[in-house]
Amino acid sequence: MADKGDSKPVAPSPGEYQKLHHEAESLRQLGGESKAQQSRAQSLGEMNKYMRYTGMGMQFVVMMGLPMALGWWIDGLLGTRPWLMVAGAVLGIVAAMVFVVRTVLRMEAPDEYGKGKGRS
Repeated sequence: MADKGDSKPVAPSPGEYQKLHHEAESLRQLGGESKAQQSRAQSLGEMNKYMRYTGMGMQFVVMMGLPMALGWWIDGLLGTRPWLMVAGAVLGIVAAMVFVVRTVLRMEAPDEYGKGKGRS
């Protein structure tokens, strides 16, 4: 390329140019594989979020429905319909909303290093 005493850069010969071009192409192909791995990791991360939010939705439904069903059942035994069912529904809604807010705040909190989202 350049002599040790010469400070001007010298253009590569056609053979050297072909060699450099071939090495650059092989590096680009390696970069493509890492992009595929990054895409796969991103897809898995999105699936993880999907499953987490789906589970959270199921817990929300159970937390609302269980106290309401229990109130309906006790109302049937005591003959006080619909008052205990309404009380169970209110209790379930409050508990479910507290659960959702706490879970979302925990998932959106910065991690211990302060660089980004935690548990995303």
